[in-house]
Amino acid sequence: LIPTIDIWNQRLCEYGARLVMYRDSFSKLLEKYCCQNMLDLTSGAERLEITYVPSVRYKDPLDIKDIKESFLKRMEELKTAELARGQALTGPHRDDLEFYINGNNAKVFASQGQQRSVVLCIKIAMVDIIKDRTGEYPVLLLDDIMSELDKSRQAYLTERIKGKQTIITCTETAHLRKSKRVSFFKVENGRFIEKPALQTINK
Repeated sequence: LIPTIDIWNQRLCEYGARLVMYRDSFSKLLEKYCCQNMLDLTSGAERLEITYVPSVRYKDPLDIKDIKESFLKRMEELKTAELARGQALTGPHRDDLEFYINGNNAKVFASQGQQRSVVLCIKIAMVDIIKDRTGEYPVLLLDDIMSELDKSRQAYLTERIKGKQTIITCTETAHLRKSKRVSFFKVENGRFIEKPALQTINK
């Protein structure tokens, strides 16, 4: 079993190091877009920071050789524990992202509305990144995103999705009825039923 795990670890390091390098770079790009979105969303009151937390420590995020060597060293340290538990204890699958609002960990200190705002900023950021890279907007899917947002944040979202093909699930539609290019559908007995824009969808 020992020779087998060494082979798997070697391959995991080779591909994992590349993935970590790309993730580190992308997290910085994502933060740039998200930070501006959060400032716009909160009228400058809340600053969003994103920290990429890899499962191994390395010196240079652009040095794939350094990342690979750090992976190999950490895997060697954890080999006995991995054999005992039957699972890989380090690698890209163990990486994480942490979000901070005005220096406070959003997972611990943010309200539900603030956490929804972080998700919203990420969604919009990813749409903008794809548009900047490909020249086209992707389809934006938002599941019940409005329920924890106040009116000002709902208005911000409504403004930001203009010109983008967006599918939103929600129970309240008043904030969307001002838009001229909106179609409403109600799910009833497992079927989609189109509702006129001026009709209350809950009826």
